[in-house]
Amino acid sequence: MRREASPARKAVATLAAIFPHPEIPEVTLEEYAKRLGDIDPRLLDAAVETLIENGRFFPTLSEIKATLRRLMPDSHPEPESIWGEVVRQIHDVGHAGRPVFADELVGEAIESSVGWSALCSATTDTLVSHRSRLLDCYRTLLERRRFQESLPESARRAVLELAAEQEAKRIGGPT
Repeated sequence: MRREASPARKAVATLAAIFPHPEIPEVTLEEYAKRLGDIDPRLLDAAVETLIENGRFFPTLSEIKATLRRLMPDSHPEPESIWGEVVRQIHDVGHAGRPVFADELVGEAIESSVGWSALCSATTDTLVSHRSRLLDCYRTLLERRRFQESLPESARRAVLELAAEQEAKRIGGPT
């Protein structure tokens, strides 16, 4: 009895059938299917269609993953769009309050750049420079977060474990 091919295996077979290429070894097709096996089949189909419509050659695994990331809605707003929420929080919450942002990176960027207290007490003149520093910091944090989110789960776990070990060493705790 023949086993039904997985959605990932079907997606890779479709790509192999569409794009001109020298013979792709079966082991390569299996490795692609294994590494794409945890992707929702609907999203994988959308990525395959996108690659077929826009590609010229059989895509690398990284090209497929990049296409998948571009198709997914981003949970983080673009830097220029966060300022309105920051201004609303300054007016609604004020200096003594604790702001809550839709994206936790906004709060991290505020604390890493100018601080909530300084932002709330800024004059019109200093607010412009605070905004600039905040957006630059948010861009940096956003770039780092998007890169981390693009890592395979095994790499993400390894990085988190290493970071925890380094933090423990830094504060003098056990490793």
